[in-house]
Amino acid sequence: MCSSIAMPTRVLPFPWQARALDLDWCTAADRGLPAPDLILFFDMDPELASTRGGFGQERYERLALQQQVRQVFLNELFQPDRWLRVHAEETVAQVQTQCQQAITAVLSRVSGTPLNTLW
Repeated sequence: MCSSIAMPTRVLPFPWQARALDLDWCTAADRGLPAPDLILFFDMDPELASTRGGFGQERYERLALQQQVRQVFLNELFQPDRWLRVHAEETVAQVQTQCQQAITAVLSRVSGTPLNTLW
């Protein structure tokens, strides 16, 4: 497990490039921490997410921002060898099956291997 914040901090500079947030500065706090062997990316179209209850109550739950951040994750950060794109619009049972299969496969692959570090 890794912090749910580690990957989003790599996205911070993109929506606010005009503010000149430096990628190294945004990721410095996580540098050297153990890297995850698998990242589960729960992906859902922001327009669909916006129809769910409570959307917009959080500071960053703005449709345009969510669309932009999703594109950064998919186009700039997504690494198919370490990331699993979980289609979060599916049923709970389908999402659980995707996750369980991926985790089981990764656990057998990494058992006894040394840890890698972030950035």
